[in-house]
Amino acid sequence: MMSAHTGRNIRLVPAGIPGSRCNDTFESNLNHKCSHPRNGLPCAELRSRHAAPRLRDERGFNVVELALVLMTFLIVLGEGLPSMQSFLRSYQAAGDAKGISSQLSLARMRSASDFTQARLRFNLADKSYQLETFDKTSGQFQIEGGTQPLSGNDSYGYANISIPVGMQSSIGQPGACLGTGGQAISNSACILFNSRGTPVDSTGAVTSNNSIYLTNGTGGVYSVNVSPSGRVSVWRYAGSSWKEQ
Repeated sequence: MMSAHTGRNIRLVPAGIPGSRCNDTFESNLNHKCSHPRNGLPCAELRSRHAAPRLRDERGFNVVELALVLMTFLIVLGEGLPSMQSFLRSYQAAGDAKGISSQLSLARMRSASDFTQARLRFNLADKSYQLETFDKTSGQFQIEGGTQPLSGNDSYGYANISIPVGMQSSIGQPGACLGTGGQAISNSACILFNSRGTPVDSTGAVTSNNSIYLTNGTGGVYSVNVSPSGRVSVWRYAGSSWKEQ
């Protein structure tokens, strides 16, 4: 082949065959390129471009290393699991208390707007509650919005706490709801509002004993209180006293 620069015939020789003259020719041509001013590349970089690729060590984890990582993960998980369960139960109990608070506020609003009685009826055995408004036509309380269950680990109670919340005289759940004939409904607790939105007892007298207590089974106790003025508030027992949420 004729060179465009020198006009000489140049014979192309394959390079890279070990133990042959091709290697010498390849090295000679490469050195010529390195010294040529128009190439502009260092000799080391040119050699690296023409060098054969090296195999890299791509060895992964072995069984022993994977077992150690898995064992460490299980130990960390086992230490943090009780704390996570306690947090989740406290979160669920707080959510139930806020749900009850919302329903009590709604019951008060219903009683005042419809100028009738409204109540939140708690089923202590089934761990649920429901909003009921008094229908003047039928003379009975009607369920509004269906029955609301507590979270799986929550139940009504106050463990071994003896300090009442708010203005309650002594700790305890509200009195039972009354049926159509005036009889107490078993396993129930009732927070009742009159037609003016004021909390009253079964006799119609204003009361300050409207506090419902619930526990998450791990020592966390919450209370939802209705003051004589009708204000609804959520409380949590913090070791020695009640703290409003």
